Amino acid sequence: MQIASQKNQKYCTGFIKLTNYSGTSKMKLFASLIIAAVVGLTSAKLSKRAAQNPGVWSALDSLRGKSKLGNDDILQMVLTAKAGQDYPDLSEIPAGSFDCTQHSPGFYADVDSRCQVYRRCDVNGNQTAYLCPNMTVFNQITLTCHWFWDVDCSKSTDFYDYSNSRLYQNVPLLDDEPSYTGARRKRAAQNPGVFTALDQLRGKSKLGNDDILQMVLTAKPGQDYPDLSEIPAGSFDCTQHSPGFYADVESRCQVVRRCDVNGNQTAYLCPNMTVFNQITLTCHWFWDVDCSKSTDFYDYSNSRLYQNVPLLDDEPSYTGARRKRAAQNPGVYSALDQLRGKSKLSNDDILQMFVNSKAGQDYPNLSEIPPGNFDCSQHAPGFYADVDTRCQVVRRCDVNGNQTAYLCPNMTVFNQITLVCHWFWDVDCSKSTDFYEYSNSRLYQNVALLDDEPSYTGARRKRAANKPRQSQFVAGKLVQLGHRN
Repeated sequence: MQIASQKNQKYCTGFIKLTNYSGTSKMKLFASLIIAAVVGLTSAKLSKRAAQNPGVWSALDSLRGKSKLGNDDILQMVLTAKAGQDYPDLSEIPAGSFDCTQHSPGFYADVDSRCQVYRRCDVNGNQTAYLCPNMTVFNQITLTCHWFWDVDCSKSTDFYDYSNSRLYQNVPLLDDEPSYTGARRKRAAQNPGVFTALDQLRGKSKLGNDDILQMVLTAKPGQDYPDLSEIPAGSFDCTQHSPGFYADVESRCQVVRRCDVNGNQTAYLCPNMTVFNQITLTCHWFWDVDCSKSTDFYDYSNSRLYQNVPLLDDEPSYTGARRKRAAQNPGVYSALDQLRGKSKLSNDDILQMFVNSKAGQDYPNLSEIPPGNFDCSQHAPGFYADVDTRCQVVRRCDVNGNQTAYLCPNMTVFNQITLVCHWFWDVDCSKSTDFYEYSNSRLYQNVALLDDEPSYTGARRKRAANKPRQSQFVAGKLVQLGHRN
């Protein structure tokens, strides 16, 4: 699927660039691109497969060849393991005797190298070799490099076909075996819950949007937030802490200290106006963190950092807060219809439009951005279609009223609802101002930009059985047009 996606992205890029061609050349080249895309879509049909046997978790246990190590054992292993003795320590790839002509296409652990080398065989039997980083070896089930203690290399050949047999099929590489996926979720609940913890770390009520804008405009560096240009030495001592990431309260939490398993320390500096959030383990806006409370949460997320569990619980009050918002009115699909200002074009109409449309007449054809008279001081922060340019130019207004301008590719204009450049036939530029607030009012909120309206999301999935996909239809029509010419 990833390969197909990359191919389709390439075709779409080429499609945008077709605007420089004549009508006949556009048609022929477009036909070639769409036909190629159809080939990719045809190969993307879901395939039936038998369940993996043994299950993923059992297979990983078999490949490991021993009980799974506990955290203390792993730390001890990292500290005491000897290169070349406990794990292979190659600096280059040996020639080896692995013969791809004896194997189907796929990735194979080379047992002669104690599995630090893996061999890729292509469809022609050619071989490419790769070297796993030191302390890791190739895991024949996941097809990635894993820590050496998780793989008994001598058992790798038993699993040569386990994942490789699925590698070029449109099926998951590994089954979602309940015992495999479920193991990632077993853990004690975090206490307090994530949302409550974030409130406690903030130490005050959450700021509203107006308050945040005011804070951005008026806050003074060095006074309202730390303003360091370099990392001070500080007195933070990693030998007193378990491995993890820690806000350095001496720097008012702009500095993050990372402690490794050996007690060594690395320091990082959060960007100005941000400090380290000890719960999410990322740099947040300074108004969201009361640095003095950070030490209370040193173990909150760090205790989970190297466990096979999520860093933060999916607490309903935490995840739900991202979804609360008033419904958009009109709904997304109705709004898009209104912005289009006419009935949605059929495939035949789009083909005719594409072949016959004239640059500068049917759509704007700018090569540079004109100054224009759009005034950001009259608008809230957001992205705005510039109607003076027939919407080919997008104006971005920041929180200080400053403006940046962008140019949509030829044959496209800015869609004020989706906030991206769309084909010109999908937008009536004169209606854009009616929708200036539609998505911009949600842009810097912790909500979805567009509602998941059933008529909007469902429209992407509706198609009658046994009918060709749209790309197949378009390709066929273009070929017919080509024959007529």
